[in-house]
Order: sequence, then C-alpha cells, then structure tokens
Amino acid sequence: MHGTARMAGLPTYHGSILAEYTIDELELGGIGRLWAVTPNDWVNALAVQRFSRIFTRAECYQTAPQNEPHGKQTLHRHLQGRWLFGQEHTYAEIQRHYNAGATFKATPLSKSFDYAAFCARYGETAIPLGLIAESGRLSVYTAARVLEPVAGQTLISLVHEPSEQPEPADQADE
Repeated sequence: MHGTARMAGLPTYHGSILAEYTIDELELGGIGRLWAVTPNDWVNALAVQRFSRIFTRAECYQTAPQNEPHGKQTLHRHLQGRWLFGQEHTYAEIQRHYNAGATFKATPLSKSFDYAAFCARYGETAIPLGLIAESGRLSVYTAARVLEPVAGQTLISLVHEPSEQPEPADQADE
C-alpha cells in the first residue's frame, strides 16, 4: 500500500510506528489524528499510547481488536484508542470485505440520493467509515459514535457493488 499511496502523490513513510525515531522523522504538520489500522492489535494499542501525547487520546483511533475464543479480549481496554467504524469491524473483517472485492467509495449525499437511498443500493454489507461535511471536516464512525448522514455531506464507506454482495462471515469460513 505504501507504493500505491506514494504513486498517488500522498506523503508516505516506510518504517515501524514503534521505532525509536519514527516520531522525529514524520512530518505531522496539519495532521490531527492517528488511525492505527494494522492486523496486530498490540501494535495498534502501543501506537495509540505513543501518539496520544501528540494528538490527545480523543483523536487516537484503532480498529477494534479481535476477540479471543469465547468472546474474551486479552488486550486491556484502557490501553486502546477509540474503535474505528464499530466494534464488529476488526482489521480482519475489513480485510475480508476488501479481499472479496469491496472498494472504498466517497458518495456525495443529496436530497435525491440520501442515506436511505445509499443503504437501499449497497445493503447491509456497506461499512460507513466517515462523513465529510460541506466545510471539509471529517467525522469518523466509531463504536461509541454513529453518525447521521444528511444531504450536503460526503459519505466515505467500504462497499460491494450490488451485483457482488459477499457471503456472511460465518458462512465464508466454511
């Protein structure tokens, strides 16, 4: 992904978020949030701990950790950031959708194509990620905050085209 972002003209950094000098090497001007989105729940939690001094804990997010068997989580909640996109949207779940053909989409909402129309088109498999207000400010869906999209906003989501809806997670693993 690093190469894809770089080729799209986005500033990139290749290295460990936990390395001693990473913070010194990153250009963080204009950056106001951390999104820790890796398959390793402990790395995500450690990144949140490290960067909460820079962005404040309220602006440090991570994907929800995987549940251990029997629903037990070994990662202590007080060490974690805010859970991005909802408790059920772990890194593995997002990756499963992406591998099944889902794409990231920015959908301008209007009176003629509102959030209800979006839901009717993309169904229950769509994962809303955030909303961009007319002012350009991004609000993020979290486990604790469900946003209410309205006309004039742009919905950022992970969607499957209606013709390629995936199987439910419990059936996909069989």
